[in-house]
Amino acid sequence: MHCEISLETKIDVAVETLFEFHKNPTNLPLITPKNIHVSLLKIPEPFEEKGVVALTITKWGIPQQWEVELNRVVYPTLIRDVAIKSPFKHFVHDHIFKALTPTSSMLCDKINITLPLEPLSHLLLPLIKKDILTMFEYRHKTTKRILESIA
Repeated sequence: MHCEISLETKIDVAVETLFEFHKNPTNLPLITPKNIHVSLLKIPEPFEEKGVVALTITKWGIPQQWEVELNRVVYPTLIRDVAIKSPFKHFVHDHIFKALTPTSSMLCDKINITLPLEPLSHLLLPLIKKDILTMFEYRHKTTKRILESIA
């Protein structure tokens, strides 16, 4: 079963600053909840379309290998990552950055997922959706705190 999760947060920084922060994969551990450990294994240089980020995400003591392709990069409005390897059958994440004023922006995350092992996994979808939303709420709150503190 397909599921879409969306979240928006206003952040008082220029859209270019917001884009640059998300363009740097080394910021991911900074905005990840404390109960999740992120290890970056491979970062594309330069950061551009078709580059692949490899990482290990450990939650509840269980490490999961991810490979994410930078499917689309449009400065300063969009970064789309598509999972090549993940626990999901389908995982697409759009980071959308909208300028509101010269010094404020809207951070929008849109995540589209499909779980493996359908229809059995259908029972887990509400829990997984809530877990992803909670993680992205933390990421938005932390990104806002970090960027507004240095603006």
